[in-house]
Amino acid sequence: MRLVKHLNEIFREYKDKKPRSQELEYLLSKTMIEENCSEILNTYRNVSSRIYRGAAKSSGYYFTNPNLSKRMSRNTLNFYTTLFDNLPSWENYPKRSNGIICSSEYTFAAGYGAVYVAFPYNGAKIGVCPRGDIWESFKTIESDLSGFNSELQACFYKMKLDLTGKTDLNKAFKEMKSSLVASKEILDEFNRLFVKMKYDNKDSLLKFFDKVFDPEKAGFSLYTTKNYNPPPKKEVWFDKSAVMVKDETLLRELDVYIWIGVCRWMKNIRGLGLHVTLTIVGCDKDKLLDKDALYKLLKNFPPEINMSLIPVEPNPTLYYCANDEKNPDNLGYSGTALLWESHFSLHTWPVYDEVDLDVFSCYSFDHKHVVKKLVDFFGGKPVNVSIISRGNNNIEYKDYWLNEFLGISNRIYQW
Repeated sequence: MRLVKHLNEIFREYKDKKPRSQELEYLLSKTMIEENCSEILNTYRNVSSRIYRGAAKSSGYYFTNPNLSKRMSRNTLNFYTTLFDNLPSWENYPKRSNGIICSSEYTFAAGYGAVYVAFPYNGAKIGVCPRGDIWESFKTIESDLSGFNSELQACFYKMKLDLTGKTDLNKAFKEMKSSLVASKEILDEFNRLFVKMKYDNKDSLLKFFDKVFDPEKAGFSLYTTKNYNPPPKKEVWFDKSAVMVKDETLLRELDVYIWIGVCRWMKNIRGLGLHVTLTIVGCDKDKLLDKDALYKLLKNFPPEINMSLIPVEPNPTLYYCANDEKNPDNLGYSGTALLWESHFSLHTWPVYDEVDLDVFSCYSFDHKHVVKKLVDFFGGKPVNVSIISRGNNNIEYKDYWLNEFLGISNRIYQW
């Protein structure tokens, strides 16, 4: 009852003062996530993707309600936000003006402050850009969105219009069209903003901008809290309330903690990617000799961990190695999948009921999730697990949680 009373007091304060965010305490954060964010919580427990938010805050947890105040971009005019909020092709996407802007990549979020894992409320829609920043997501305009805003504002100035922040685009575009019709010079300047597409004064400007910024053609994706699992290095956003968590203790208790060693020192060292190697002994021998199953693993496992195969033939490759006169026990399958991020390889040793595996990516990834999935596939027990941050760094870190998870003792991992 005290917890419910505390929640009610918080929400009354939000209603009266309308803050966008407020700090929380451990127990309250945990309760709110379990009760209001159960969908994304279950999703996080089954995938390695997270929603990361960089914020200039020090608290371990906070609540945010984006609908209590309009979002304004720090670095540019907000005309494109007005467009996306009102264009028909963007109808199903979360509103950018109310959006909480995040990233699917830890390192990107770290550039904006302390990194929090976002837990949007159940039912939230999550927009995902095709690039790391929405500014760079459209090939239909000559510059990025920041340059487009500035150049469009110059056109507005010549038209003696101020459309920034207006929401009735039909009315605003009628005024704008009149100016474009009246002046060929302004029309030519306006058309220089776009690639291939040119406005000819026949269609409405609303339809024209809808074609220019069509999210589906640009490669945007739409997820929910039930199926969120985008690739890394993408800007993501949502427009519902959320609990933000930085505290590792709570993330561990919720079973969604990902330790990203590469990112922790990204400002101090030159990390070139995360590399996991492991040996699994006591494997299912039939699985070690099952060519079809091994091929499917090489092909299907990388997408499950947000990595992509390079479209070359053959890829993946899988060969059976035998007839080694010097070492008759040296038989089994060797396979490799070439990835845009790097590679995934395996070598089976049926005589020893053993498999050696290697996963390397230039992006950060959830190595705990990778190891668990591979152990589940082959059965047996993992030994000789190495987790390495590639690059010019000389940092040692004792990864105790992995020791506990795998039941391995006295291991030191090089970071």
